[in-house]
Amino acid sequence: MVALYHAAFLSAAPALAPLLRWTNPGIAVDGFFVISGYLIFQSYDKSRSLADYAAKRARRILPAYVVVIVVIGLVGALITVLPVQAYFGLGLFKYLATNLAFFNFLAPTPPGVFLQNPVPAADGALWTIKVEVTFYLSVPLLAWLLRRSPKPVVLLSLYLLSYAYYVVLSYASERTARPIYDLLAKQLPGQLSFFSAGAAIYYFRPLFMYWRWPLMILGLLIVIVLPFWLNIGPLYPAALAMAVMGIAFGPYLGNAGKFGDLSYGLYIWHFPVLQLLVLSGLFRSNPWNALAIGMALAMSMAFLSWHLVEKRFLKRSSHYRQVEDAIPAIER
Repeated sequence: MVALYHAAFLSAAPALAPLLRWTNPGIAVDGFFVISGYLIFQSYDKSRSLADYAAKRARRILPAYVVVIVVIGLVGALITVLPVQAYFGLGLFKYLATNLAFFNFLAPTPPGVFLQNPVPAADGALWTIKVEVTFYLSVPLLAWLLRRSPKPVVLLSLYLLSYAYYVVLSYASERTARPIYDLLAKQLPGQLSFFSAGAAIYYFRPLFMYWRWPLMILGLLIVIVLPFWLNIGPLYPAALAMAVMGIAFGPYLGNAGKFGDLSYGLYIWHFPVLQLLVLSGLFRSNPWNALAIGMALAMSMAFLSWHLVEKRFLKRSSHYRQVEDAIPAIER
């Protein structure tokens, strides 16, 4: 959903305008944070130590992230509007340093790269990785709180405080028209309602599974139907969590993971692939063909990323690798 939306947004092609109406990257990203809340707390609980937990998270996210930043920097030398000798200077160093430190907004593109495109950014999708990393860092503290206090109280408090933070910063952004408030609203505190909703389903999974179908249907109705009549406000993160996790738990549709875990690779590679196609002019001459080529290339990069980079840094015991050889659940 995010990739399709970005194809229309980055190209500004009128023929692809329907994708802007029929895809919702906000819901997609929020749903990702819900799933992450479930899986990362599970990862922490199953880790032998804090060091083991940190190593697992670093192995999963950093190698491919570093590769995409470095590759963009190298490819930028071929397409920059600057002289090559001017390209390999302080501007490139700033791009590499800030992006490797997850401060992508400080240098969204290498010097002189994609400046001709409607959106001059090399990989605008990477802003969520910073939020995810800060969530990784906060999980040990949150898990400590959950072990020492009633879980419903802690999770509900995190949920409400996060939502209040987002509302206050969003209001400040609207009143002052200062982008810094909108930027701060999207950081970890503002996303913690989604993480905590996913964590709640993890900690109360038996109860959720017992009521899964009615909760999933209720969540879908709240997220999709109810906004036509009223602002669902604080109900949204919880409803989205019920819908997303309800769908995630079944029915079993086959082991797509046997081809590799391509979701992360698709997420980090689709944006620069699309930007290159926009720069080539293909979206102007034939936007639908460009869309098909862009999605095929992005999936190909995701496949290569998994098999050449991501998979090689994971232990054999990692469930990301085990799923490739998994047999259908009914046979287990």
